[in-house]
Amino acid sequence: MVPGRGRGALRPVRGARRGAGAGARLHRRRPEPRRTRTRPSRLPRALGGGPGPHGRPVRTVDRPRPRPPRPRPRPRREPPLSSPIALDYSEQERWLRQSAARNAERDRRLAAEFAVAGYDRAADIGCGAGGMAAALKSARPGAAVLAVDSDAAVLDIARSYAAEHGADLDFRTADLDAGAEAIRDALGGPVDLVWAGHVVHHAVDQQAALDALAANLRPGGRMAVAEGGLGARILPWDIGFGRPGLHARLETAGSLRMEAENAERGAVPMPYGWTRALRLAGLRDIETRTEFIDRPAPLAGGDLTEALDSLAARVEWFGDFLDGEDRDVWQALLDPADSHWLGNRDDLHHWEIRTVYTGRRA
Repeated sequence: MVPGRGRGALRPVRGARRGAGAGARLHRRRPEPRRTRTRPSRLPRALGGGPGPHGRPVRTVDRPRPRPPRPRPRPRREPPLSSPIALDYSEQERWLRQSAARNAERDRRLAAEFAVAGYDRAADIGCGAGGMAAALKSARPGAAVLAVDSDAAVLDIARSYAAEHGADLDFRTADLDAGAEAIRDALGGPVDLVWAGHVVHHAVDQQAALDALAANLRPGGRMAVAEGGLGARILPWDIGFGRPGLHARLETAGSLRMEAENAERGAVPMPYGWTRALRLAGLRDIETRTEFIDRPAPLAGGDLTEALDSLAARVEWFGDFLDGEDRDVWQALLDPADSHWLGNRDDLHHWEIRTVYTGRRA
């Protein structure tokens, strides 16, 4: 670097005489800030670039704008601690009857299959409206079929349903959590067939409940458990009203509700699947039957009514575990007087997987 030139060089103070020698006052020149120049990115002409100052194609790229801050998630509204989480099925007569009608075809098909193997005594555990009990009686009229539930009010619903369908059933009260001996006393002895449709997951100890039911089978008797599967998928991901993923959040709310119910009851975890649970209950010849319901859009008539009723029931049950925005959206979607009513859409479908697990006692 040449003395007296460049950044940081020494220069005389203004007013000092040249050649003043050592008496001249000197100071270090303050460096100028570095100037930067943003050069535009160069792209080929085929990709949108244009000629630059030297004939080279250039294209100016704008800097991305900063993203707006994400909104804070709304806190999930918990139900009052004094409010029981578990459903009171005695107040769900309409839904119980709808469920019996919805599963009628499956129940008749399974009952006919069970009748081939034969049964003299069969029990529908957690019978609800008694749809499967009626199907078992129809498939084998000479058999004694027991409709069993822990709630006397639910059994009254089953009695009414059986009378309407001409099914001569025997009605018994039993608690799934009471143990094998108490269940045997309620049944009046062992049975050849146990049907438990979507009831075992409500037990405080699911494995203990399966053990108790299996213990009340006669040798060679069969137990069939309807559990698991995948719930009905009805809505598109984005319906243009509310936030996308509305249906998925409803399913999440159902899981949260089940967790809360388990915590309320002090439920014992069952960290494995149903086939293993049946094996641990001492059953063999474990089989899985899966039914896939595929009703493409648009839904109409009874299929549409069933889909809307299913959504309405789940929104009612799981609503405490949805945020306020989603609850308002569902209220509009399920209101026939609202312009957003789902019944006016032509893109609703019904996809669902229903699973039944069976096993035999040695």
